[in-house]
Amino acid sequence: MDTPFKRWLKQRFQSSKEATTNHYEDHDAPPEPPPYRANCANMPASTADIRIMYGPFQHLPLEIRQQILGHAFGNRTLHLDLTFEHPLTRKPSRREKTNKSTRFSAHPRPTASRTHCGLGTDLVRDASEPKQWQWFSCVCHRRLVRAHEDGGSSVPKARIEPCEDGCIPREPIVKRVASSTPSMSLCHCESAGTFSADECFIGVIGWLLACRQAYLDGTAVLYGTNSFHISSLPLLLNLPRLLPPQHLAAITSLELLWTFTEPALLNDETMNAVWAHAQPEREAAPSSTDQQTDQPTKFHRLCDLIPTTFPNLRRLYVALQAYIPPPSTFPSSDVITDVDRLVLAPVEDMFRRLGPTQDKEFALAIQRGGWQVFADRLRQRDPHRAERVFQVLDGGKSYREGIWRPLVKGVDGAGYWLRQGWDDFEVFGAEYWMFDLWRTGDYRGEAL
Repeated sequence: MDTPFKRWLKQRFQSSKEATTNHYEDHDAPPEPPPYRANCANMPASTADIRIMYGPFQHLPLEIRQQILGHAFGNRTLHLDLTFEHPLTRKPSRREKTNKSTRFSAHPRPTASRTHCGLGTDLVRDASEPKQWQWFSCVCHRRLVRAHEDGGSSVPKARIEPCEDGCIPREPIVKRVASSTPSMSLCHCESAGTFSADECFIGVIGWLLACRQAYLDGTAVLYGTNSFHISSLPLLLNLPRLLPPQHLAAITSLELLWTFTEPALLNDETMNAVWAHAQPEREAAPSSTDQQTDQPTKFHRLCDLIPTTFPNLRRLYVALQAYIPPPSTFPSSDVITDVDRLVLAPVEDMFRRLGPTQDKEFALAIQRGGWQVFADRLRQRDPHRAERVFQVLDGGKSYREGIWRPLVKGVDGAGYWLRQGWDDFEVFGAEYWMFDLWRTGDYRGEAL
């Protein structure tokens, strides 16, 4: 029965909830994410705890334990995500009606299509709850190559880059090649009927909370053997205060997507600030805006943060999801050289701080039109080096074009691959090339 007291309670809590939601949504910038708590990791070890909770597993050699845990939740690519959003909630499972008409229906209702982790189908945003910082993690089920390729062809298949990953759907930030061909954007778990929803998640929390020794063994495998894919800018900029430093130092493989604002707007505040740093001396007195540009940009902060936060990286892929040519107001006689000096050089310095060697793999992905400009310049100036524009991966099974750029003179193999990233031609259309935003004087008027 809906009594006046119950109605008062509903109105009271509903108004409180709406006030909380509006308090955050009316602000442009969300509050800072809360820092990690280090109490659990610093608990003293207990012999009785290990004997009772760890059981016979404690008698196995460390190498055997690591192999078992590696099969359970290691040697994968994992998504680590942090967003300021309405909380995710799981929809109740739909049960078929048991009345006579549906029980004997000759045309049963078709089942809904599977989505990775059930995002958008089983897992949806609860708009009735206020926005808050939401952690999310899952196993990456990105296909290795594009699904529409002919499986019987002798030509290596075009590999799907990390910047084209679509495991965690977001608001449209960058139109990728995957968006034009739906089958290319699907995870391989979405088409295989043998997958269950649980296989999209890591399933490691229960093990880590079993006892301290399980936590120590588990975190060593979790952070030391997996490759982490991170595209959340708030997470990247606040990593040292969000995750324990010993865990970050154990990570050896990273895929990072640096997305500052919408590239299609041709007006990225972060990249504009990068170019503003290089502007000639200002004629007028510095204003408040000019003083802001003297501060390190998000781009430079990330270049400085990665080597100190992840000192043991052996594989690093960075996708610069930004429009990188200079604005029209920037005086430049050679845009390619200026992009090389002001945009690529800070990333190359970051790679050097990580200690490039033959057994380390570094890559930087930039917009495809810009990559083509660099490839054309390389072919014109050094035809012999241009042979290294074509890279075959995975024993000849897949390929991706890339430009090899050395980082240490005289050390063979100490360099990185400059690769194609987000597809600016897909965003702006074929006419985009006619504007010659790279100021090459080549008005081909066709998509590359």
